[in-house]
Amino acid sequence: MPEIDLLNVLEHPEQITEEFFRNRTRRDRFMILLVRPEFRPLFLGIHGSFSCEEESELIMNHMLACEDALCKDEFTGHDIQNFIIEGVLRIAEFKKMNYAERLTGHDWSEILAETDPDGVWKDYCDFFQFDNADWVNLLKYNPEYANFCPFEKFGQDDIDALLREQPELAERCGIADVMELYLVNEAPYEVEAKDNPFYPPLPVDAPAEPLAAWLKQSFPEMTETDVDHYVHQICFQEKSRLGVYSCSAAEKKANEISPGLKELNHLRLEVEKIEFTR
Repeated sequence: MPEIDLLNVLEHPEQITEEFFRNRTRRDRFMILLVRPEFRPLFLGIHGSFSCEEESELIMNHMLACEDALCKDEFTGHDIQNFIIEGVLRIAEFKKMNYAERLTGHDWSEILAETDPDGVWKDYCDFFQFDNADWVNLLKYNPEYANFCPFEKFGQDDIDALLREQPELAERCGIADVMELYLVNEAPYEVEAKDNPFYPPLPVDAPAEPLAAWLKQSFPEMTETDVDHYVHQICFQEKSRLGVYSCSAAEKKANEISPGLKELNHLRLEVEKIEFTR
């Protein structure tokens, strides 16, 4: 089969012929089907049925209802999570197929983090399934759910991870005298307008490895994704929040982790009181 740039072909789907369709791979045929739905009978005539993965993609492209999928009993909690977030699963279908039974606390935290807090999905969520990590994940993106959260169950790592993103929840975490610990970069790299809102690749002279090592040692609750995010943020911004603590805890933390910055030029820690507007 001759090689072909399918993306170029899909830019002009009206030119795709039945002969061309028949001579492609199954994956190519399915990709064509997404832009030329009239090839569906031919696809099924060749392959007999859609795979579970293909049915999932059809649902995500609004080309198949969940309840009409032959693989509907095989969809995982992650599949259902994506259907809800993308708005392709109706409440009636969700209830009819008992999909709530397949959703974990993590699935629900992702759903509620990515959907409107004023929407209906929270009414079907079992918050008792949530562990601390699920609550932190949700509240980072939607602090509107704070009234549902059992903050008294949080450990220090949970509090640190949450307040780095949502410092206004400090009092809910039992911190009254709120201080911000942040890192000042006196010589940040410039971000060109074309790169906003994303950071470009790090320059070759960026201290990525030692900075990542310092972050991992100083903030063990950070995931690899967190560390990568903060390395980029610190390199390109003048000021990066590293944590929110009580006054005594902030000073203690700064004293503990500042020695590791000695080999990182232009970087220094500062502690500043946060005043929240009521």
